[in-house]
Amino acid sequence: MTTRADWLVSSRAWTTQTIKINASDQDIEASVGGLYLLHTVAALSMIHQLYLALVAAGVTSPTVTITRSRKVKIAAAGAFSIDWNGAGIRDLLGFDNDLSGNASYIAPGRSTLLWSGAKFGEPLEAPIDGTGSPRLDGSATIGPTGVQTVLQEGDPTITETYRWRRIAKSRFWRDPISRPAPGDWRLFWASEMVTSARIIVLRKVTEGDDDDDADADYSASYVLGPYVTNMSGRDAWNFKMVRSIPTVDRFYDVEWSAIVCTEFSA
Repeated sequence: MTTRADWLVSSRAWTTQTIKINASDQDIEASVGGLYLLHTVAALSMIHQLYLALVAAGVTSPTVTITRSRKVKIAAAGAFSIDWNGAGIRDLLGFDNDLSGNASYIAPGRSTLLWSGAKFGEPLEAPIDGTGSPRLDGSATIGPTGVQTVLQEGDPTITETYRWRRIAKSRFWRDPISRPAPGDWRLFWASEMVTSARIIVLRKVTEGDDDDDADADYSASYVLGPYVTNMSGRDAWNFKMVRSIPTVDRFYDVEWSAIVCTEFSA
């Protein structure tokens, strides 16, 4: 079964990392200083930069995509190998070992840089597909006759709040007894949001079930953001659990308060 959803895609500030593809050294670079797991702009997309490295290494007809089950898939017309040269990009893509002997590989785990609630987010501060609403920073002084003197400090801050209702436990925090896993809201909150990583909303992705290895369809997707999580206020540092149905441990409501930030630049 497929569904349309908004993906939250996080990023990393980036320095060049060298991997070996078919024993050939290839650099994964970010010309603008950072990479998202996936982006509609090639220079900002980690999986596209890996694709370029495969092409440069002479791999025939390579593809690097994300499956409907939200896992990274690397494929080509023939067998190829990748030596990740340590962790780094390997772990960010969801892999745990070097690759060899096959023409197609699907990461055994999901990337910590991606979260989906399996549905569209509900924006609370701007109409759908708006980036956000302005919030002014300033002061007003009122005199004894009622005259006001208003002082505005700089440009407005653009803020947005997204809400996802009735998120399944498997997307929220599938196994509270063990450590949070990639794909959980709980881990995305801890590893991406409170660390002030740049995050985009990738709109209208077609995804599928957890065992669907076909490619997700983001051909018509577009980006809102980038955002950073709004960490003002004491509550922002507390992970919130809101059951959609009181006393029923199955569905949860998720809310994300964000601030529009500048994009990576050279």
